[in-house]
This record gives sequence, C-alpha cells and structure tokens, in this order.
Amino acid sequence: MRDQACTRDDLLRRALEGPFPERDALLMVGRFSPLRPLERIRLLVTAPQPEQLLGLDHYQVEQIIGRPLRRTAWNPRQLLADTELDRRWLSLDERWVLWFGDDRYPSHLREIYDPPALLYGWGQLREAGRRGVALVGTRQPDQEGEKAAFATGYDLARHGVVCVSGLARGIDAAAHRGTTGAGGTALAVLGSGIDAVYPASNRPLGADILDQGGAILSEYPPGVPPQRHQFPARNRIVVGLSAGVVVFQAPEPSGALISAEFGLQLGVDVMVHAAGASWTGCLRLLQAGASLVEGARDILDLIAPGVLGEEAVPAGELLSPGAAAEQTKLALFDSPGEIPSREVHR
Repeated sequence: MRDQACTRDDLLRRALEGPFPERDALLMVGRFSPLRPLERIRLLVTAPQPEQLLGLDHYQVEQIIGRPLRRTAWNPRQLLADTELDRRWLSLDERWVLWFGDDRYPSHLREIYDPPALLYGWGQLREAGRRGVALVGTRQPDQEGEKAAFATGYDLARHGVVCVSGLARGIDAAAHRGTTGAGGTALAVLGSGIDAVYPASNRPLGADILDQGGAILSEYPPGVPPQRHQFPARNRIVVGLSAGVVVFQAPEPSGALISAEFGLQLGVDVMVHAAGASWTGCLRLLQAGASLVEGARDILDLIAPGVLGEEAVPAGELLSPGAAAEQTKLALFDSPGEIPSREVHR
C-alpha cells in the first residue's frame, strides 16, 4: 500500500491541473460511500470518465486508493443507475455539484487536509466562495447562549459577513435565525444528504437561508440519511469555509470543540463568546489560547481586514435580502426526501 500522506500534495495538484471529470463519473464516485474524501479525488484523477470507472473491478479500485475495501463491493453499473436520483435533483434551479478542481470550488476550502472531492449545493453558488465566520455550539444552550448566538449572527450580517454553521438545533439554528433576520447571508453545511435538512424542524429555517440568497452545502448526495459519524466530518467543512470560529457554549466533549480543533489546525482565529465562558469545553479553549469575545465588533477586530472577502458595510446599514428570491422554496422542504431516512441522535 502506498503512503497516502506523502502523496497528498501531488494528488491535489494533479486534481487541479488534470482533466475535468465527466459529470456522470463525479456522481458515480460520489455514490460509493466507503471512500474517504482524498480517495474519491484519487479515483477521479485516475478514472475521470464513466467508461473508465465501469471498466474497473473491485481489486483495481483497491489498488488505486491504496487500501482494501472489505465491506462494500465496487459495483459501477449499480452506481451509475443510482445517479438517476442525483440527476433528477440537480435538474432543478439553484442546485449544483462542484468538483475539487472546479474554478468555482471555494479556494479556502481546499486548504483543509481532506477537502471534499464533491460539494453539492443548493442556493447561491457565489456566496460559497466568500469566506465567512463559523458560529457553533451546543444543541442544548441556555437562554443566554441562544440569545448571544442570535445577536452575533444578526450583527455580523449587518456588517456584510457571511455566517457559517451546521443548521443543527440550538446554537447553530439561533445564529442562522439571527443572520436571516438581518437580511444577511448564511451558509449551512449539512451532515446528511443535500436534499434532507436535519433535524426536520429546521426545514423552514433552511428555506429562509435560501430565500435570503444564502446556500446549503453537503458532501453527501441526495438521499443519504444522517448518521452519527457524518456530523464531525461536516464540521471540517464549516471551518474550511470560515476565517474564524466562534464557540458559544460547548460541553466536553462536543461537536463544537471538534470545530474549534479543526480551526486551530487550519490556523484560523478561534474565539469563545462570553456567554459560554464558564462551560467546560469553552474553558479548555480559553486555557489553550482562544480569544474571549462579546459580540460582532470584537470578532471583526480579531480577524485580519480583507480576509472575509468583501469590505464590511457600515454597522447602521442593513443588507437587503437576496434579489427576487421566490417564497416557494419552503414547500420543497415539506417532503421528507426522496429516500426515507430515520432520525438519529448525536
């Protein structure tokens, strides 16, 4: 087996410089769930056409990715048939899928160790290219934490900052509500298939994000149900899209701490909001050198000017909602998705 760590940079360079995979090839590899992100890139760099993928057997795929696949057999013809769901989903407006080497792929997301090979999106693609601020925390905040997350999302949006979170219960949802309440732009990264906002109670909020000109993103294709291991993986994308991470209230252990750790590894600003300074996870972050902040002004003072991609608007000026966004998107969230999924707890 080859040493994957030693060849990562060369692999990503080949992905950027090599031929663009055909769309059916992208969707086929996106459907093969056992693959890790860098393995998907390796397979698509090696076989960028669906005919090439159809010609590979299980042993050849193992040779390409450099490890055995014992649990799931490589069945390219079934994968190609399964992409019918993807093509149906992508046929509607404001839906897209990006390959790692696509010029429209967020350049800052490429900086994480294992960037998504494919990024499925719903909404305004241009907003995914702007670096934002991640607002994260527990699914069970107290009233002070929820209020602080809402206010921070609101104030950052008033300053023209994209707010990034995971559309989970608690802090994530409060921050997104604040952002949309100010007419600002939110990016929500799902830990499930791109067509299934989880939890279902946040579907109206997802619709608001789209109607305000934001976007919903996932590395998982339509119909993939939420599973526990997918949420920590989602957090690396939240951080990869951001110039700073603000943790509001985080117990230990928690997904918010995973996000903070990704931030420290990536070299982005990691901050703790004063509303959660006494929480065990936040205390550990402060002891490790995270900055304590009380609101949007403190956050913007810490992040280097220009990193957020656009000049901030004056604090007194509200952003206008996304241009002529149709209010019909909420109905699209009312269905449970095209493949039934079960609720999970994380």
